[in-house]
Amino acid sequence: MSNFYKLFATGLGIALMAFLIFGCSTETPWEPPATQPLTVNIITGPDSNTPVPHTSHATFTWSARGGSGVIAGYQFYLQGVETTWRSLTDTTAVTYKNLVGPDTLTFHIRVVDSQSSTAEDSRWFPVDSAAAAVPNTDAPVIVGVSAPEESSFVAVGKSVTFTWTVSDSFPANGIIQCRHILTTGGDTTTGTWSDWSEATSANYANLAARDPAVATVQAKDEDDSLSSISAPVFIIKAASILWIDDYVFTDAYGNVDKIAERAEAAFYHNLMEGFAFADWDVLAQGAAAPTKAQLDSMGIRTVIWTVEDDGAYYHLWYWVGADPDSNVLTLLLEDGGNVMISGYMALNAMYNTNPPAAGDFDFEYLGVDSTGAWGEDYFTWAVRDTALGAGWALVPDSSKIDVAKYGDQERFCCYTPYLRTGAVPIFVNGLLVDGSVPPLGSYQEPIGHFYDSGTFKTAFILFDTYYMPEPDMKPTFRDILEHFGE
Repeated sequence: MSNFYKLFATGLGIALMAFLIFGCSTETPWEPPATQPLTVNIITGPDSNTPVPHTSHATFTWSARGGSGVIAGYQFYLQGVETTWRSLTDTTAVTYKNLVGPDTLTFHIRVVDSQSSTAEDSRWFPVDSAAAAVPNTDAPVIVGVSAPEESSFVAVGKSVTFTWTVSDSFPANGIIQCRHILTTGGDTTTGTWSDWSEATSANYANLAARDPAVATVQAKDEDDSLSSISAPVFIIKAASILWIDDYVFTDAYGNVDKIAERAEAAFYHNLMEGFAFADWDVLAQGAAAPTKAQLDSMGIRTVIWTVEDDGAYYHLWYWVGADPDSNVLTLLLEDGGNVMISGYMALNAMYNTNPPAAGDFDFEYLGVDSTGAWGEDYFTWAVRDTALGAGWALVPDSSKIDVAKYGDQERFCCYTPYLRTGAVPIFVNGLLVDGSVPPLGSYQEPIGHFYDSGTFKTAFILFDTYYMPEPDMKPTFRDILEHFGE
C-alpha cells in the first residue's frame, strides 16, 4: 500500500473514533421524539350496560397522559345532577351518592396540563326506577301507658313514673318522638309540655295534690303526624294510710342490710299500689309509731303495721301490750280508724294472757275470743277460708311461702281457733309440703281474719306477708284496704 493510502486510512480511523466518542456525549443529547397528544380516560365506573340501583351510589376513576407531560389538574361534573364543571383538582376518583331513578346520567371528565391544553372523556349510564313513594298518612299510636290505675290514689309528696310504647303501621324512615304533661283535670293549655324526645318514660317527683291528676302522652312521626292523646286519670291526695315498717334486716356482721330493706319496701309499696300511703320506718324515725296527734295532722285513718320474725317484739309490747287502753293504735280505732297487723310473732309481742282476756288489745280490737288459747304451728300454705263470702273476691284460693325469698318451705305461724262475733276468717292453715297435717293441730284453723266492731275495722294476718308471693298478697291487701273504706 502507498504511503498516501496508509495516511488516508489512518486519518479516517481517527475521525471515525472521534465521531463515536463525541457523538455519544451527554453534552449534546439527541432530540426527543415528537410530543404525544393529551388524553384522559375513564377507567372504572358504571356504563350503559351497568345500570345503578335506585338511591344507591356510583364511583368513577380516571387517568391521563401526554400533552406537556405535567398535569395541572382535573375538572368533572355529572350531567343530570350538576350543570357546571367543578373546580380544578388533582383527585382521580369521585363518588356520587343517593342517585334517584328513573334517569339517565352522563359523567364528564376534563384534564388540563401545564400548557393549558385540555382533553375530555364521558360516559352515560342509567339509574333504575323505583316504585312511587307511598305517602305516610298514618299517625303513630300510643299503645299503652303504665301508670296508676284509673281513679286510684297517689300520696302527696311521692313520685310516680309513667312508661308507654308507641306503634306506627307505616315503615318509618325517621324517629318517633313523644312528649308528656301532668295536669289537673286534663287541661293541657295551663301546663307545660315536655320537649319532644325519643324517651318512652317520664318521672314526676314531689307530687302536689290534684283531683283528678291527668298524665297526658302524645307521639309524632317523621312526617309530624300526631297521635291521639292518651291520658290516664288518677288522684293525688294526702296519704290516708301509714305503713309502719317494724323490722330491720341485718347482715352476718350485724350491719343494716340495705339491699334487703329496699326489697322489703318495694314489696309493700307494690302491695299498696293504687292507694295513697306514707311510710314510717322505725329505724329511720327512731320511734316505733307516731303519736295520735301526728296521725291526725297527716290525715291518717289506716295504719298497717308489719313485723318480720321477732323484729317488733318490744315495739308492739310497748305500744300495744303494755298500754292497751291509750296507745296510738287504740286511740286511732276508738276514733273510727282502721288497723292491720301482719307477722307471725305479733301475738307474742302484745299478749297479756292466753287465752286473751277482756281488756287485752287482741281481744278488744283484733277480734280474738277469750274462750280459747291461741297457739303456734308449722306453716306452708295459707288457704282461703271456705266461708269467706263473695265480697272478698280478690283473696287467692291459696298462697304458699316464697321459697326463693325465705329459703325454706315451712316456718311457724300463729293460729286463733276462737274468734269474736264480727270476725271473718280470711286464711286458714293448710297442709305441709309433703301433704301431711301440721303436727300441733292447727290444720284449717284461722291464721288471718278481718274484724268489724261496728266502730272500727281491723285485720290480723298471723304470718309474715313479706315471705309470701307478691301476686297473692297484692289482691289480699287490696281487698282488706277496700273493706277499710280506702
